Amino acid sequence: MTDQVAESTRSVTPDASVATDEKLSRQRKWLDLLMLEGVAVLLYLAYPPVGWWLLAWLAPIGWIRFATTQTWHLRRPYRRLYFVGLLYSLLLVQWIRLPHWSAYFGWWLLAVYLAVYVPLFVAATRGLMWQLKLPSWLAAPVAWTGLELVRGYLLTGFSMSLLSHTQVKLTPLLQIADLVGAYGVSFVVILVAASLETLLPRGDQQPAPRWRWLAPVISLLTLAGCWMYGQTRIVTLQPTSDPGSRTLNAALIQGSLDTQFDGDEQRVMDAFFDYVALSGKSLMYPPVDVIIWPESMFSANQNMLSYDPPVTGFPGWDGTAEELRQRLDELKGVVKERVDWTTQQLKTPMIVGTGWDHFVAGEVRRYNSCVYLSAQGEVLDRYDKMHPVMFGEYVPFGRWFPWLYYLTPMSGGLAEGQTAHAFRVNDVVLSPCICFENTVPHLLRRQFNQLDAQGDNPDVLVTVTNDGWFWGSSLLDVHLACGVFRAIELHLPTLIAANTGFSASIAATGQIQEQGPRRDRGVLLPRLWLPATPANSVYSRWGDMFAAGCLVTVLVAIGKAGLK
Repeated sequence: MTDQVAESTRSVTPDASVATDEKLSRQRKWLDLLMLEGVAVLLYLAYPPVGWWLLAWLAPIGWIRFATTQTWHLRRPYRRLYFVGLLYSLLLVQWIRLPHWSAYFGWWLLAVYLAVYVPLFVAATRGLMWQLKLPSWLAAPVAWTGLELVRGYLLTGFSMSLLSHTQVKLTPLLQIADLVGAYGVSFVVILVAASLETLLPRGDQQPAPRWRWLAPVISLLTLAGCWMYGQTRIVTLQPTSDPGSRTLNAALIQGSLDTQFDGDEQRVMDAFFDYVALSGKSLMYPPVDVIIWPESMFSANQNMLSYDPPVTGFPGWDGTAEELRQRLDELKGVVKERVDWTTQQLKTPMIVGTGWDHFVAGEVRRYNSCVYLSAQGEVLDRYDKMHPVMFGEYVPFGRWFPWLYYLTPMSGGLAEGQTAHAFRVNDVVLSPCICFENTVPHLLRRQFNQLDAQGDNPDVLVTVTNDGWFWGSSLLDVHLACGVFRAIELHLPTLIAANTGFSASIAATGQIQEQGPRRDRGVLLPRLWLPATPANSVYSRWGDMFAAGCLVTVLVAIGKAGLK
């Protein structure tokens, strides 16, 4: 009898053990997948509209733990990671879908592209650890920072919602951006997260990292050093009213016109007159050196325009060249009347956002422009947007396949501006940019250096933007965070005039001194104290060298793996 039981046990136990192992394996796969997806959700919560910034330091631990695990239990792990990245990206850029039904395609296209950076981060981290023998607490921030740089340049670049943007309230920490840019702040955040990961117990029978307490000590010292540096920079860059300093008194006008494609021209005209009325109210608190309107708010159903003679017809024009010239002169007269009427009401120099159509050589070049008007209505200068937004202001290949524009509310794509411009208000030099251009750090740095090289060292950054496309969503917070970082990187106070918000006055230290409301009207009257000589930053000279070094390190690891 005993022998029979023993024999029965021997015959059943192996099968039961296999079944138990398979069950545990399935459970572990589901736990791994839930952990990866949980990181995506928690990391999203670190961004607006929730804004739980502490999660940016903690949530990435899950992805880092997965990257440093020697044996994975998931089948096709990189495919699973891609779909985790897709969930994360869809949440992160959900505001893109708001302007128009066709924007849903752009939302998915952008998310499908951004999703690839999650598996790339895991792969790059593993490559740095296995190929270059970097410790995990260093490999992870190097990989993350290098990939953020790629994201900022590839396919015209997308530098919104960087990890560093979650920390916009921690002003002392942000000051290192004047050395290493916004990418450097992301490096510090991931450095801390990866260091904390080394302290967690490992359940996959991997040995604990040697010197496991070294990583937290190094990250703590790095964080303390960044904080001390930031406190010093905040004190050093505080504006003063010392002899030789200059002042600028600006009026930032914020209306609230949601972008709609219903063809209601009266609603647009009502918004124009509302901007004039708000501008008039700003003059009740003199002095005002310049009034600044947001992007496109001065157009009032008719763009400013110009043409190069001789005028020739263009596709869609059925009349003669002379009839076209007469029509263009009539439209120029309409615009001139609007400019003259507005400046007669306000009697103050203005910087306004408007469309500008230029007719030349049988074609119409449409620009998104920022125009500097004198108190008498003279056009003193004009800056044309140099970095149009893909799908928002042009469709790829739309020049060769015009029918693509029928799928969008656009009648055609915008032409690119060619150069930076300096607007001089009294003795102060303003460097203008339009809309999402201030989300592109290397663009504003290039404009800054171009103006500096020609003797127009900027004193103030000015952004005019129409965020009425996004209906008061978290895009407003994301866009404002970009303005904060540009101010720090270039050591320049920043003025933002935004339709529907957020208009803002930002100090050179990134401190938001005044801010307009969300999706509402308002007037800001910042008074800027400017030093006799602006203090150029390390970042303005060297740019993204730190992040580029991280990217080169990743590429070396990839190259080494390819040679094996």
